[in-house]
Amino acid sequence: MDYEFKDPLALARVVRIALMAWLLVSVCYGLSAAFSIVEIGRYQQGGATVQDLEIVDQVSRAVAIPMLLVNLVTIVLVARWIYRVNKNAHTLSHGMTMTPGWNIGFFFIPFANLWKPFEGIRQTWRASLSPSDPYEAPLPGWITLWWISWIVSTILNNASFRISLRANTLDQILLAEWLDAICTPVDLLAGILLLQLVARLSQIQHDANDAEAHQAVFE
Repeated sequence: MDYEFKDPLALARVVRIALMAWLLVSVCYGLSAAFSIVEIGRYQQGGATVQDLEIVDQVSRAVAIPMLLVNLVTIVLVARWIYRVNKNAHTLSHGMTMTPGWNIGFFFIPFANLWKPFEGIRQTWRASLSPSDPYEAPLPGWITLWWISWIVSTILNNASFRISLRANTLDQILLAEWLDAICTPVDLLAGILLLQLVARLSQIQHDANDAEAHQAVFE
């Protein structure tokens, strides 16, 4: 299949803005979880009232709505970026086997989503960094750390969501809030590393395309 290179820098800037917004609301979400843990604990010990728990619920709802909206926008933009850089990698190198569509599609396939999307990102990085010999291009450890943190975050968030849906007691709500609180630093790590990945890989592709165009002019 023939692919057309499109400079990813403009899209990368939009994605980075969305990621920074996501990091901000993630911090707020984590603080909301910590507030809920404290207030529920006070209530269980007799130091808080039902009215205090109602305030906890209002705070949680107020934070959850922007978190959901920012999360959806960020997911769409990151998916567009992954699709774009994968297509670009195909134009730069013949070492790509993962297609842009499957690089996104594998995120939605159970079990395969644990490693296949990362395989696509790894191929894209290597093909962009060393188009003539992608199999020998090094993969930085922080990219692997990003993927591990993303997997851990996904597991914790899914567990919290499932528990909160079935929560009938304060202890169950408390467990979900603890999972959210624990997940916050993992989310921050994943988000910061993804910010770096978006910036670095986009710049690498921009420079690689410039070098290729320069070489074509003088051949």
